[in-house]
Amino acid sequence: MRIAQSVSMPLRASCLSFVLPLAMLTLVTAQSSAAVPHRPAPTTVSYGSYIVAVDAAVVASAITLESESVLIAGYLLNGPIFHIGHGRVGQAFGSLVLRAALPSLGMLAGLAIGSGESEVLGASDGEVMGFGIGGVLGIIAASTIDGLLLARYTVAEGDDQRRGIMEVGGVSASPTIARTPCGRWRFGLAGTF
Repeated sequence: MRIAQSVSMPLRASCLSFVLPLAMLTLVTAQSSAAVPHRPAPTTVSYGSYIVAVDAAVVASAITLESESVLIAGYLLNGPIFHIGHGRVGQAFGSLVLRAALPSLGMLAGLAIGSGESEVLGASDGEVMGFGIGGVLGIIAASTIDGLLLARYTVAEGDDQRRGIMEVGGVSASPTIARTPCGRWRFGLAGTF
């Protein structure tokens, strides 16, 4: 009997020496994975293609309707309305400045480059052509920069932000666009409070 007891003691000790570290390793692994919270992967949101598409539609509408006011109002306010709709007021202001400054600078540069000697109504043909081309290039540049750079942001997955509606202190607002019965366009902000 003594021989059986002496054999079983070392066997129990060796089993214990194997099981105990394994249990501790499992416990440490479980604690370390519980200590690091799961962070969902961020998602990039981009609405730049919509801005560029509406800019193209505004230019096409202005040409079709032969209306400078549609072009100016639609072009200047399109980007800022989208940015405000996404709750990004800083980008809306930047978009407005970009959309006013780049075409103006383009027109001035085109005017300076196109200055020539033949005059038509006090301005040379080159100045008129340069003015127009510079303005168009400024519009294209501003729309592209707005769509590619300002109209994108990163949101954590599972973030419960409703995009398209800006909400502050129980007041919500959303941009609107509509065509009136007399054929004019109406841009606005609708909301609840």
